[in-house]
Amino acid sequence: MLIEAFEFQRGAGLGRNLTRLLEEGLAQCDRRLRVPAADPDETVHDVRKCLKELRALARLLRPELGARFTAANEALRDAGRLLSELRDVAALREAAAEVERTCDGAGERTVAARLVAAVGGSGPPARDAEALPSLAPVLHDELELAGRAFQPWPEPTDAVIREGFIRSYRTARRRLRDATGTRSDAALHELRKRTKDHLVHLEFLAAALAAPLDALCADARFVARLLGDDHDRVLLQGRLQTLPLSEEDREQAERLIAGQRVDLQERALTVGTLLLHDPPTERREWVSSLLAARDRG
Repeated sequence: MLIEAFEFQRGAGLGRNLTRLLEEGLAQCDRRLRVPAADPDETVHDVRKCLKELRALARLLRPELGARFTAANEALRDAGRLLSELRDVAALREAAAEVERTCDGAGERTVAARLVAAVGGSGPPARDAEALPSLAPVLHDELELAGRAFQPWPEPTDAVIREGFIRSYRTARRRLRDATGTRSDAALHELRKRTKDHLVHLEFLAAALAAPLDALCADARFVARLLGDDHDRVLLQGRLQTLPLSEEDREQAERLIAGQRVDLQERALTVGTLLLHDPPTERREWVSSLLAARDRG
């Protein structure tokens, strides 16, 4: 959303475009909070997405920012957590609907329909998107904290951005190994976050360098989506005991969700292995080749 709407300066280096993008992103989040959409859920969704992109982009500057990265990242993270509380119940309902959409057989569909009804009738959230106006002042403060942490804006070279990309890529590979080896909820969630970072970084390079990276972006988007669907089912599993279901329906719903998670994880890890296959040294050379192609004009 943020990168797509940004007007890149073709004559500027990666660093200048990145700092301008971060500045614009902070301002855009602030504008969306000050002039929210008619649908509060839409505002929550858009601002959360923008905050995630900002955190991912800031990782490219982590070596340059040092301790300032930590301060900016924490402020953006805290703002995102406030909005996540408004999103939780809507996410559960969407997850239940997705379970129903992807199930097979009449028996599974019956259980899934009862699950959807139970989640929909589990009562209003403690906080929903209607609470956004009351949180807006706190969110503005967090955005200001992040903006101050970035000051003075750095002027990183292309090499700094390249090394930031490689650092994050290396982290994503480690998270892939962890998730493949343990299949734990925590490891899979970490892989999801680092894959989304990698996607944002690829989208930034594609836009800033006018590089044809559609296939890589599509693979990263696919892996992130599958891991996101898996994480939503984790949240749903955690709520099963509190939903108005019979014990039999609860057990069947648990088996249904667990089976879907196995499939989601297998597909995500298969494509993720291909996406993150190249050693970091080869990816560094690849980024350098993109920069050289830009310089040749």
